[in-house]
Amino acid sequence: MDGLFEDARSDHRVLLASPILWLDGGLLTPSSALLNRCAETIIYRTLRADNGNKFGTKFGAAFQDYVGLCLHQSKLLVIEEDILQRTLNVQNSSKCVDFLVQETGCNVLIEAKGAELSIIGKLTHQSEPLLRSLKDTLVKAIIQGMTTMNRISATGGAVLRPNNYLVIVTYSPLYLGPASELPIILGPMLLDAIERKIGGSLPMSLSDVFVFSAEELERSCAHIAAGELSFEHLFKTAKLADANPRTSKYSINLHLDGILLGKKRRLMPKSEEAYDSLIQRAATALSF
Repeated sequence: MDGLFEDARSDHRVLLASPILWLDGGLLTPSSALLNRCAETIIYRTLRADNGNKFGTKFGAAFQDYVGLCLHQSKLLVIEEDILQRTLNVQNSSKCVDFLVQETGCNVLIEAKGAELSIIGKLTHQSEPLLRSLKDTLVKAIIQGMTTMNRISATGGAVLRPNNYLVIVTYSPLYLGPASELPIILGPMLLDAIERKIGGSLPMSLSDVFVFSAEELERSCAHIAAGELSFEHLFKTAKLADANPRTSKYSINLHLDGILLGKKRRLMPKSEEAYDSLIQRAATALSF
């Protein structure tokens, strides 16, 4: 177990490894969300330890279901991959994004990737090892998103919206920085490879591609369900802020902090139940 906690500390978040504090002779949990993330990390790494490849296959499907649950609970119109394929006349052998979310003024293409940044990727200060740890996840998701966008444009009809965004959802943060940095991260060679793969220029700007962690997606969906946020407002605000180095933000969570300033931090109903149960069980186990 100690090794699993050490692994969590490589994530640069010390409290993630120690979410329960001893204070004035009692136990204190500063954040229920933090406690949950610690439990998730330990469970995830324990399950993955014996056979990472086998676990990854099963986890990928479960993670996609989780993303779908968050989106459906947001009360937005959500089109799942199989329905989207039929709508766009896509053959089963061809891939679409996992979900298409439609708001009044925009399409949000969602691709779920149950991936995380490798330990080397988290700790390196060099661009090459970082790119190697991200390339497959990021490039595949972008190709699927851009290919789907081309099909939406070609099909037209009710699926079209004035603005279009691609969201790549990963299990844990990838620490890529603002969306405006994505062309720099990928570099001209990878961008050329993506254009060759989709058969032409990109149908949407890379500044309209956002990488969310699972936590950021769930937080966004909870506030959308409460009527306090929309994806389009979030993306337009983020793009405007990130265009200026003085206001640029490193993560989606930081943009959410600004937009939702003064509002109670919300969770999805399923998570609320899980957090309450987790805290009660932890308190019972640690009481003496």
